[in-house]
Amino acid sequence: MARKLDSYSFPDSKRTRYPWEDWLDGDIWEITQGEDFGTTASSMRSTIRQAAQERELQVKLSRPGDGPIVFQAVREYKREGPR
Repeated sequence: MARKLDSYSFPDSKRTRYPWEDWLDGDIWEITQGEDFGTTASSMRSTIRQAAQERELQVKLSRPGDGPIVFQAVREYKREGPR
């Protein structure tokens, strides 16, 4: 029979394949497809944005040409120019 519990400690089921605590530390990082991530660059940029958002961070992203992704997580930054 089902029973109602007053409390329960759920195990942390969030496993990650990327070292977000390192990569979102405020330093500027360069990651390369095939070495640091295996998905498409477009998908990885979305993944970086989502990981930053979950930590209430904003992220600056760049991918010059078909090269590596360069990014930096920041608490807050101001955009230059009109929106």
